[in-house]
Amino acid sequence: MALGDIDRRAVGLAALLAGAITFVHVSTSTGTITAATTNTLVMAVGIAAVPAGVVVGVLSGSYDRHLIEGGFAAAGGTAMGILGWSVVRAILLDAVPIAHRLDVVFLVVALEGPVFAVVAPFLFLVGGYTAARVAEWTEQSIDNQLTVGLFR
Repeated sequence: MALGDIDRRAVGLAALLAGAITFVHVSTSTGTITAATTNTLVMAVGIAAVPAGVVVGVLSGSYDRHLIEGGFAAAGGTAMGILGWSVVRAILLDAVPIAHRLDVVFLVVALEGPVFAVVAPFLFLVGGYTAARVAEWTEQSIDNQLTVGLFR
């Protein structure tokens, strides 16, 4: 992998993990649709961003992009989990016309967009910082911690 390339495999797996955690959290939440998604977005900073950062830090083969990779995985995975849940929720509504089912998705996007805009920087920072720290802890020294540097 060249210097500056993003490891798509690590970011994809981490985003999938963050999305799955977010999906499970929002689907098991009690309360209204907007309350469940707002609570999940706030909680995702701790419950989805940290595991996504750990996955990126452990699996990434890139040398200098851990912060960006972990941040994108955490923020993107959380957004995918919330949107995926709203689509599943809309599909599972009984005896409701298709237009009203789409309203569920639009409601989640419209009402939770500002909340996500506030939470996304924290998701990005927590996921990215976690990935950078984990990658630093798992790097192997080729010269027994002398001056040449760290390599994987």
